[in-house]
Amino acid sequence: MKKIPALITIFSLLALFSCSKAHFGQLNINPDQPSSVPPYLLLSNVAVSSFTLTSPPDPGGASLRCHQTGNAQQPFIEQYWNWLQGDYSTYNILLQVHQMKLEAASSSEPEYDAVAKFFDAYNFYKTTMLYGDIPYSQAVQAISGVYNPQYDTQKTVFLGILNELDSANTELIPFSNGASPLLGDVIYGSSANDVLNWRKLINSFTLRILLTLSGKTSDPDLQVVLKFQNIYNNPSTYPIFENNADNGALQYSNENGNIYPLYKNTEVTRVYPDSVFCTFLTGNKDPRVFAFFSQTANAIAGAKSPIDFTSYAGIDASIPNNTAADIFTQSGTCSGLNIRYTANPAPEPHVAVGFPELEFNLAEAAYRGWITGNPEIFYKNGIQASMSFYEPYEGLPAGTYQTSTYFPVYYANPAITYNPATGLQQIIQQKYIAFFYNSFEEPYFNLRRTGFPVLSLNGGGMQNNSKLPLRFLYPIAESQANGTALNAAIQSQFPGGDNINGIMWLLQ
Repeated sequence: MKKIPALITIFSLLALFSCSKAHFGQLNINPDQPSSVPPYLLLSNVAVSSFTLTSPPDPGGASLRCHQTGNAQQPFIEQYWNWLQGDYSTYNILLQVHQMKLEAASSSEPEYDAVAKFFDAYNFYKTTMLYGDIPYSQAVQAISGVYNPQYDTQKTVFLGILNELDSANTELIPFSNGASPLLGDVIYGSSANDVLNWRKLINSFTLRILLTLSGKTSDPDLQVVLKFQNIYNNPSTYPIFENNADNGALQYSNENGNIYPLYKNTEVTRVYPDSVFCTFLTGNKDPRVFAFFSQTANAIAGAKSPIDFTSYAGIDASIPNNTAADIFTQSGTCSGLNIRYTANPAPEPHVAVGFPELEFNLAEAAYRGWITGNPEIFYKNGIQASMSFYEPYEGLPAGTYQTSTYFPVYYANPAITYNPATGLQQIIQQKYIAFFYNSFEEPYFNLRRTGFPVLSLNGGGMQNNSKLPLRFLYPIAESQANGTALNAAIQSQFPGGDNINGIMWLLQ
């Protein structure tokens, strides 16, 4: 990953291209600017737009949706499971991706086409995971006269993005010798190894998608297990992450346009840890809690050490908001979000796809018998990688809780040691921790897919009959701009109408 040295190119791109929010299929070109730009300039903007933490009040709602945290500022619908419409903001990014493909073709630079295919797959994946069927094959084709794209089935979308990812990896193979670094690469830097790093990212992301399809292993078109095995068993053709240095992550800075989205944001001043999540961390003496949250007011008043696990406590995120607000503001018994998230313009990189997740995905694949190998080894690797990632942000004095020496102590705890009888729950629980304020909606997607971790829902504040919504409603703007195609998609998937509890193909 690489810090963005300057954002002038991004601002110039925003002047050159602007996306219509009224209709995601239109790309407006400024007649006062050149209509063609090098693809590397588009790469910078696409990467930042795709990998940045979603806007406040929380990172994409995932931390509230999955009860890592609650918010006592106001009753956020994500926390209480009654969310409604989403938006198609990813299509604004996909417009730029489409343009990047066109520029790569016109300039005969297939390496940029390959990276564009990754961002195509990444953004279409995020979109279909939220809604179900979406415009795919006809999307962002307004320049060709397609203003009302038809909806593709979710299976078609997954087949398409898997094909794009495989093609992207193959296209990059001739450039993996370091002779042609990617200009404009703000994720890995324009270095000798950046193309290889992109291949690792592409293939590690593909493994995420295949595991997401764990309920579709019998589908002969998808060949989920065979494709997973093919990547895992052929590292020379399909390299994957080897350590945290390979993470697909956006490094923030103190430069305008690249500041951490929660910096100086007042809407997160009342974010608190969910009590189940916090207790799991403190009860098992997990130092990552020091990076995530602040000490309680009572702990500070009592001059407790910031690395004393009893200095941290949460509130049940399922209780009504007004009750949580009273506890948060008056009792002194609850932690808040670590101040580094709001006081620092670059508190940590935002990991879109990371090495800890890959190790947990391999652990689950081994648990399911998809690949040979001991799931415990991958599980341990994932925990150590996550601890190492957060260690610089924990404020640890030398010799205390450093991962290299502390991990054996942490892992010796029977609640943490891998147990085949509870293996899947343990793997997902640790992946849930590693996803804190990272990886878009992956903690929600994993909770939806596996039912883990088990959350407390009996506080009296939950809505939707305390059932986790399975999707978002389609955007209102889409019903106005592309209503005929949208209505056909709704009827084919959800005969009872668009609803948050509708069971998309992926979950059937």
